[in-house]
Amino acid sequence: YLYDRQCVITGQAHARRLVAVRRYRTCVKGLVRLQATCRARIQRRVYLRTLHLIIRMQARVRSVQARKRYLYDRQCVITGQAHARRLVAVRRYRTCVKGLVRLQATCRARIQRRVYLRTLHLIIRMQARVRSVQARKRYLYDRQC
Repeated sequence: YLYDRQCVITGQAHARRLVAVRRYRTCVKGLVRLQATCRARIQRRVYLRTLHLIIRMQARVRSVQARKRYLYDRQCVITGQAHARRLVAVRRYRTCVKGLVRLQATCRARIQRRVYLRTLHLIIRMQARVRSVQARKRYLYDRQC
């Protein structure tokens, strides 16, 4: 009886040890799976955060590039407008100079015409006086004779 009892106790201990080893192994496997799951979740979170940061950085870079492009385009437009204004100003200046030259020529012509008319009028008056003096001299000469 004692021997049988000892064998039963030894068998039960052995069975308990096997069960404990199995439970330990399944527990270890479960812990390993849990660790792997946690690591995967953490890695996924880190990946998603990193991806989100990368997307935000790309958006910022694009906005900076767009801003630079906008400023460059704006500067080009302003430069073009200034160039166009300069050309218009040069054209206006040229037409203004041409107009002033024409106005000067017209004024000179008018002044010359006035001077010419005054001179002509004076010449005609002087001729009329000379003729009147000559006519008077003839009259007086004819009267004396």
